[in-house]
Amino acid sequence: MHGHFGRVVGYALYKAKKNFGIPYIITEHDSFLAKGRESKYTANVLKKVYDGAACRIAVSKSFAEILDRKYKNNFEYVPNIADFSAFGDVEKVEHGQFTFVSVGNLIELKAMDVTIKGFAELCKTNDDVKLILVGDGPQKDALKKLVDELHLTDRVEFAGRLDRHAIKEVFAKSDCFVLMSRSETFGVVYIEAMASGLPVIATRCGGPESFVNENNGILVDVDSIDQLVEAMKKMMKTKYDAKELRQFCVDNFAPEVVANQITILMEKYGTNA
Repeated sequence: MHGHFGRVVGYALYKAKKNFGIPYIITEHDSFLAKGRESKYTANVLKKVYDGAACRIAVSKSFAEILDRKYKNNFEYVPNIADFSAFGDVEKVEHGQFTFVSVGNLIELKAMDVTIKGFAELCKTNDDVKLILVGDGPQKDALKKLVDELHLTDRVEFAGRLDRHAIKEVFAKSDCFVLMSRSETFGVVYIEAMASGLPVIATRCGGPESFVNENNGILVDVDSIDQLVEAMKKMMKTKYDAKELRQFCVDNFAPEVVANQITILMEKYGTNA
């Protein structure tokens, strides 16, 4: 059997093996664990789940290292699957201004305030730029107030919560994706943006370091407005090939690619289950 999230599904798999001898593989995504917020009870349960698994998978390299150290088990890196059905092969829409887009819940974790402040600094030396924020959440009013205070109401668009097909339309009239997350175990939305032909600005927050590189984007430190501004300036001067960005995603995160990696692990560890 193969399950996801140790503290949700993992214990059921552990009990199935204990009672019926059914081996299992567990894939861990839980950002709660990356922050070290699990209780002693949860940590003890997870230790049993991980010890009992034939193979343990983490969805980013840095997350695998964290879990290795914390639970004294070997975790293999296998990325998340990305669903490209709503993204890719985007026909670009003429939009004049160089447009940055960010997609995420309007919560502290996604650091939209940092994105806005960085964009405000960029606007001091660049007149023809725009920022679109896609998402909703408890910080919406505070973020709108920040935009007003920075005199950016004509430069920043709050698009609200959109479905995947509507996000694709926003990507079509954008030039760069930026998300200043404070923590990610992977970051599927970066992959979706790249699959739509957009280079990305991401943070060194745990997940993006596994797949963002000089060929598809720029990594900056968490909460660094200065680095964000420099990355935005560089993005405005750098040409990226949209087809190459999409092909990178297909080659590394398509369902059949990830499924093949998991199958290989099942075959490798099956005899030790």
